[in-house]
Amino acid sequence: MHRPGLLRSTALPLFLILVCPFAVVLLWYACVSWDGSLTSMAAHSSSARLLRDWPWPTAASIKIVLAFAALQGVLMVALPGKRILGPVTPAGDRVAYKVNGLLAWAATHALFYFVCIRFKWVSPGIVYDHFGAIVMTCNLFALVFCLFLYFKGVYFPSGRDAGRSGNVVFDYFWGTELHPRVLGFDLKQFANCRLGMMGWSVIILSFLCKQYELYGRVSNSMLVAVALQLVYIL
Repeated sequence: MHRPGLLRSTALPLFLILVCPFAVVLLWYACVSWDGSLTSMAAHSSSARLLRDWPWPTAASIKIVLAFAALQGVLMVALPGKRILGPVTPAGDRVAYKVNGLLAWAATHALFYFVCIRFKWVSPGIVYDHFGAIVMTCNLFALVFCLFLYFKGVYFPSGRDAGRSGNVVFDYFWGTELHPRVLGFDLKQFANCRLGMMGWSVIILSFLCKQYELYGRVSNSMLVAVALQLVYIL
């Protein structure tokens, strides 16, 4: 690996690692408590109020995240799909992927419909109701999970595309292997394509359902925003 300068290797990665997870939650807090106004939040919100309202992980948020992750893991492994080879890596390897994302998307939304809307076993607005805690749960888990990926890449790499720069902060931020896998399970595909993309889709649908629950209707702006994002995700 190359050795970047001090700013790029330590200061900037450390800033992103420490600030971004909490900045995202502050944006949520501004939207929920201050009508989206960052200036009002900065001018009138006190540290005591911020600590009181801060959405730390809850039992509900942990259950939601774990249940969704488990579902996406099962769909990724169990659903059929042809295998394709990805691009050639810098070390000359080609990683194989099972292409079943479209089926997983359809299954995820079918389950959302039947569980939350058709049979009403779970409120369709559950993600909205716990969104702050869910975001904080995911952020804290990501910090721990990246630590696991750091040590895995150093001591148990999945392929030849692995290594260290010599700077622990930069390696933690950048990653120590290109395609981390556990027993053939692709962690990057799972995190990016399944947790990220499928989660994004379920989040906006839950927000749409919550608007209907609160006001008895869905606004045109909500319909357009959700529809455009669903098309993009699909």
